[in-house]
Amino acid sequence: MEKNNNKTQIGGLPHTKHCGAKAKNRNHEPCRQPAMANGRCRLHGGKCTGPKTPEGKARSAMSALKHGRFTAKAKAERKRINSLLKAEKEEFKKLEELIDEPNDFFEASKEFGC
Repeated sequence: MEKNNNKTQIGGLPHTKHCGAKAKNRNHEPCRQPAMANGRCRLHGGKCTGPKTPEGKARSAMSALKHGRFTAKAKAERKRINSLLKAEKEEFKKLEELIDEPNDFFEASKEFGC
């Protein structure tokens, strides 16, 4: 029997090694899926360990982004807009306090030539 990396020759046909992970099924037999280079199958050994580089991690983070409404940048922008609106609302209230009646506003605008 010849051995080539992770494969063995049985009867002239290539035969891959089995995973051999403990099964949680009723018959308690080991997993018989073909093994990868790490010795386990895709179900028990996993193909991907996740991104390692900063670029890969950033790409992975962006792949989960759906709409961006709750990103830090979007939250900061909404907070800035809300603070501007609040300031404008306060200015408007000050103007309303200066003008007791609507007629006073029109009289004041006539004086300034508006």
